[in-house]
Amino acid sequence: LYDSTTGEGWFDFTNWGAGDPCEDQWAGVGCTLDGQHLFEFDVSSNNLAGTLPSSFGNFSSAIKIVMSGNDKLEGSIPDAIGLSSSLQMWVMDATAISGEFPPSVAGLTQLEVIAFDKTGVTAFPTALADISTLQDISFRQCTNMEGSYIPSRFWDLPLLRSVFIQNCGLFGRSPPQDLCDRLESFNIGSNHFLCPLVTCCVGEDPDTAKYCGESCISLSLPSPVPTPPSPSPSPS
Repeated sequence: LYDSTTGEGWFDFTNWGAGDPCEDQWAGVGCTLDGQHLFEFDVSSNNLAGTLPSSFGNFSSAIKIVMSGNDKLEGSIPDAIGLSSSLQMWVMDATAISGEFPPSVAGLTQLEVIAFDKTGVTAFPTALADISTLQDISFRQCTNMEGSYIPSRFWDLPLLRSVFIQNCGLFGRSPPQDLCDRLESFNIGSNHFLCPLVTCCVGEDPDTAKYCGESCISLSLPSPVPTPPSPSPSPS
């Protein structure tokens, strides 16, 4: 990671490359008290520039990865991210990460929080709809996802409490009515969900706790073409 993201230009690269990341306390790396396992990786707003290496994500013990605020961090998400099977929080806001999520995201079976606001990702990660531990999700101003699809089953995840999928242009089924009771907050403005929307969306202020905005499309069948009258029989 240090080499592929111009480590010498990071704001804080203390001890990176020296010995063991836990024992030598690399900047942004948090480890268990016994120093045996990495559990936190936070290099947010640290001037990372470049792409993630193909091996990035092979953190079997990490529960938190935060890389937000690095607007020169680009490229796609490596397939190895799926090996972070203990990951609970994954935050990549305000980066230039782009492309689709790899199918290996389905391996993040403990994930609770994911945030990719203001990134260049091009499709909603449908694998999230099968991660039953998911609680908080945020994809705001991800305009490159325009036209992609959010699975209906996503809305049925049992532990959801906060959903911010705003200004993404997604298509799919409208959130169910019981979302009003189950979620503490959500913003689904500027998408293309099927009408009708949940009735608890309040007002026109996107800063309210529950907001739907311009997110509803109606589908209607075309009017039937009238059957032309039968021609009058010719006189014999």
